[in-house]
Amino acid sequence: MPTPDDALLNLSDAYILPEGHIRFTVKRRDGEALRVSCPTVEVGDIVFFLVSLAKGASEQQGLGMGPPVMSHLTPIPATGIGFSAGMTPEETLLVVNLSGFALSFAMTSSGLLRLADDIARTAKTLAAPADRKN
Repeated sequence: MPTPDDALLNLSDAYILPEGHIRFTVKRRDGEALRVSCPTVEVGDIVFFLVSLAKGASEQQGLGMGPPVMSHLTPIPATGIGFSAGMTPEETLLVVNLSGFALSFAMTSSGLLRLADDIARTAKTLAAPADRKN
């Protein structure tokens, strides 16, 4: 079991290194630290690893797939989005391009149509003149 001493304190000392690499430090509450460096293309692997852990912890607590907790959103600037074929005909990937890497999100291919409708509806709402919103 984790103790309060080994809990995450912060991420710090971020550096952009030559040839597409980054470096940062993971600091714990007990003062221990770990310096991490990797190519930017591997950032998606790190995010996948952390999201998989969070999914497991949520399932263990019985939280499941509820609505997003809006107060905990951290916007990440995206440079583009697209779709890609998944591993099976029933799977489609939503691909979000970021700076130097991409994240992909798996969904059922049938869910793509629902997503398209949601995106279109939201885009129309956000693009409407301010006096017509709500």
